[in-house]
Amino acid sequence: MPEWAVIQAMWQKLSGGGDRYLHRFEHPLPVNDALKTLDVGCGGKKARGAVGIDRLDIPGVDIIHDLNVFPYPFKDDEFDRIILDNCLEHLNEPLDVLAELHRVARDDALVHIIVPHYSSCDYFTDPTHRHAFSSRSFDYLIPGTRLARYRYAEATPFAKQSVRIVVATGIATLDRLAESVINRFMHPYELRLAWIFPASQIVADLRVVKPRSK
Repeated sequence: MPEWAVIQAMWQKLSGGGDRYLHRFEHPLPVNDALKTLDVGCGGKKARGAVGIDRLDIPGVDIIHDLNVFPYPFKDDEFDRIILDNCLEHLNEPLDVLAELHRVARDDALVHIIVPHYSSCDYFTDPTHRHAFSSRSFDYLIPGTRLARYRYAEATPFAKQSVRIVVATGIATLDRLAESVINRFMHPYELRLAWIFPASQIVADLRVVKPRSK
């Protein structure tokens, strides 16, 4: 067997198989026909059962719209779930985008966000990336956190369901071990170690908070 083929075979074995690794970042949300889902910036990988919106006129996109232009063509309180899978980092004003999604989402709607971590080489590789994120970036939107005092999004609050840092060395066992430690000590990791052992992505699940009618 040629030397390169041996290396590839060893890598496949270490990473638990190429297919499993490549599909690691597919939408983890289960299909639920009872929940109306919006996939923002879906491109050609729209989540099954979702309404897809993107500026590109390609198969899978249901509504063609420039995501930097507001308002989006939806009614208030229309969606139960919203997906932003590697989309937010491409847009001009992330806070304005999240405020608009707050408008079209129902109270307690789930907003599932995948964005590049600031230490990721992939963030710097793509020239269309405008923003990178840390584990605390969405705290500005969440009342009660230290960063919420800056009042960037006081009128469109969210609640944090979960935020985790993802690493992607290609070695599944190493990824799981690293994530178990990093996500236990996220802030110290980002302060001291992120540039030594870089992360790949931030995965955040936020809940929309709207005033309850009396």
